[in-house]
Amino acid sequence: MNIYLVEWEIAMQRVYDTYSAFVAIAKSEQEARSMHPDDDVIMRKNNWYTKDVTKNKITFTKYNSTDWVGADNTDSLNVKCIGTTNELSESKIILSSYHAG
Repeated sequence: MNIYLVEWEIAMQRVYDTYSAFVAIAKSEQEARSMHPDDDVIMRKNNWYTKDVTKNKITFTKYNSTDWVGADNTDSLNVKCIGTTNELSESKIILSSYHAG
């Protein structure tokens, strides 16, 4: 598995309420691009969704927020492989940078 630094340059110019970057474990650069810094948010059908598990039922709610790049614009992210690991076998967010307002 690879370790990626994913950055959203536009967010670094904003003042508050945005994620600017995250570090993730992923199989590929494309998989890292399709991850959201809030690990409760996932990409489905080129949109961000929150996943809710209640009473063994999984529901997805469209996530409309400007805290991260739009799901249809992940090509604008800067993605850099910064290492590899054999310790983890599943993709996940390790650390994210959020600028609260």
